[in-house]
Amino acid sequence: MGGQIAQTMAHLAVEAGDAVDLLVLLDARVGADVTAAGEDFAAIDPATAEALRAADPRRFERYQQRVDTLARSASDFTPAVTEIHHTVLVVATDTSDDAVDRWRPALDGLVSVLDVDAAHADLGEPATMAAIGEMLAEVTTTHAADDDQGER
Repeated sequence: MGGQIAQTMAHLAVEAGDAVDLLVLLDARVGADVTAAGEDFAAIDPATAEALRAADPRRFERYQQRVDTLARSASDFTPAVTEIHHTVLVVATDTSDDAVDRWRPALDGLVSVLDVDAAHADLGEPATMAAIGEMLAEVTTTHAADDDQGER
């Protein structure tokens, strides 16, 4: 959902008259991809769920209700067309090209796709984040240099 929130914030900023120079989406999904993932989108590992339920059944039930509400909201998301100078889509190994292509109609501006050698669930690992940081530094520096020369 982070990518959905980030893209919506960028859209609202543009609607308010601000320019958005850079939007980075880390393996973000549009609603169709969330729907296709079904229950796996917000699944919690069974052993963890059992332990949490045993610790506080009422709190766990409220947690599950919030997760279900968020999953429904994410499933309904369709990105609005937004003029963003440069959008970088960071893509995990277990993300399909179709999932990336579903973002493209909403991204008005330069779009770069960075393929990361990690599954979605591993994107938060320190080594993976370091690799993503290096890739982002390279692509944003390259395109900033192009902009200085009048290219886009």
